[in-house]
Amino acid sequence: MQSRYNETAYWDIIMKGAKLLDPAKLPTAMGRLDDFTTVEKHATKIFMEEAGYVTKENEEDYAGKLWLSQPHVAARLDIHEISWNNSGNTWFSSAEEIIFQSSGPHKASPDELGGFFGIQTAGGANRNKSIFVTLLPKDESLLSVCPIIPVQEGDMLGVFTGMIRYSENFDATYGIPGPRDKLWLDYSQVTGTLNLMRATLSDGDANVSLRWELLEEGGKQES
Repeated sequence: MQSRYNETAYWDIIMKGAKLLDPAKLPTAMGRLDDFTTVEKHATKIFMEEAGYVTKENEEDYAGKLWLSQPHVAARLDIHEISWNNSGNTWFSSAEEIIFQSSGPHKASPDELGGFFGIQTAGGANRNKSIFVTLLPKDESLLSVCPIIPVQEGDMLGVFTGMIRYSENFDATYGIPGPRDKLWLDYSQVTGTLNLMRATLSDGDANVSLRWELLEEGGKQES
C-alpha cells in the first residue's frame, strides 16, 4: 500500500510540474511514439533528476546504458556495457534472419503477439509505461525493478532483452519460445532492466508477463 501511495504521489508531482512548463519552448521528444505529451516527458525527466533517479543525458541512449554508471547500480551489477540493452531486440545473425524471411509469410494472432508499443485502450489511455520503470536498491547486494507511477493490468513496461533466433537449437535455460517453430529469444549474452525481475515457475503467480510484439519497419510488419 505504501508503495502504491508513493507512485500516485510521484505522478501528481510530475503533473503539477508539467503545468509550469511552456510547450512552445520545449524541443520535440525523440524515440518511440506513445500517448505521453512532450510536456509530460520533460516534467518526468526534471522530476527524476531532482529525485535522484537515472535519466538519459541525451535522447540517443535508447539502450539505457547510463544505468550502469549509477552508483547504486554499479555497486550491485557487474555487467559490461556491450551486454546491456533496454531497446528493441536484434537478430543473433543475419543468416538466421534471412532464413526466417525466406521461409514464407509469417502471421500470428493478437493473442500470440500481445500489443504494440504505445498501445492505447478504447478510452484512449496510454499503456506504454516503460519510461517510468526504474532500478532501486533492494538491499546491500540486489536491485529492484520498480515503476515510479501506478501501473495496471495490460500496461507495457518495456523490452525483455535478448537476441532473436531462428534455430532448432533452443536453449531451455536462456531461451523464450516464440509464436512460431524455431523462432525464439536468446538472453544468454545480453540483459536489461526487465531481465532483472525475479522469475516464477511456469504455473506460478506473477504480476508481469512476457509477450512477443509486432513491430513495423519500413512499412512492413515483422514479428
